[in-house]
Amino acid sequence: MKIKLSIIFLIVALLNFPLLYADSDNLGYEGYDFYFLNGFDIDVASKNIFIEVDEDKITFSGDYILSNQTEKIIEVVFGLPMDNIENLIITEKSNPIKATRRNRGYIEKNYISEHLPIIEKWSTSGLWLKANENRLINIKYDSKTVNDSKGIYSFIYENNITPGNIINSKVYITFKNFKPYNIINVYNMEVERMAYNIDQTFLNGSINGRAIRGDYELIDKLAIDRLSYSTSKTLKNISNLFHAKDYEGTILLCDDYIKNPSDSSVDIN
Repeated sequence: MKIKLSIIFLIVALLNFPLLYADSDNLGYEGYDFYFLNGFDIDVASKNIFIEVDEDKITFSGDYILSNQTEKIIEVVFGLPMDNIENLIITEKSNPIKATRRNRGYIEKNYISEHLPIIEKWSTSGLWLKANENRLINIKYDSKTVNDSKGIYSFIYENNITPGNIINSKVYITFKNFKPYNIINVYNMEVERMAYNIDQTFLNGSINGRAIRGDYELIDKLAIDRLSYSTSKTLKNISNLFHAKDYEGTILLCDDYIKNPSDSSVDIN
């Protein structure tokens, strides 16, 4: 681990990275809670949101306790925006709940839609709750984000369902294969705990606002990839050796290049 970190510092020393902020017009992944489509008789007693970020891959998992506080049986129909969403799984106690793909026209025609975001692709599911019954459901899916013109990735989680007791709403974010310095900003999250374990950074806390947004840049990958596009054979070979996990060779070649950046004799065919 120490060898790898030393290499990163050497490579970053070869490059010039200004302080960056994400482009405001490119927000990457945007995820939502579900929306109630056929009425508002059901309460959300609590929710726990888990967001896992691994480079450009986003995994969302949400646990929601739905509560019927009336004296009658209620059918709840809920919809989930599906733009840029893959591998959707909805379960209750590990039992799958059927999800049906819909388009925006169908949603607007059949349900109350004034409060909904303008999303083209949707998924709908239905669930019956007995009088005074609580049911725990889990919604899980995958998505991807893209980096902007400055190499910065972003994700947004829209906090569109708020339980009556805000204490019962928590969010947990895991940045896999990340160092803390890869994370630029996390907005609208009141962080209660932050931990770093090998190549993972963990945040957990409460949602402080309508949406949580995270900006991050993969400095290590950005540095290596930038070397790959160089016209210098030496810099390209530094990148190749690093990707081949020849860390000792990478360090030696970095040292040679730093000492003699214009010496073509350090180029390796």
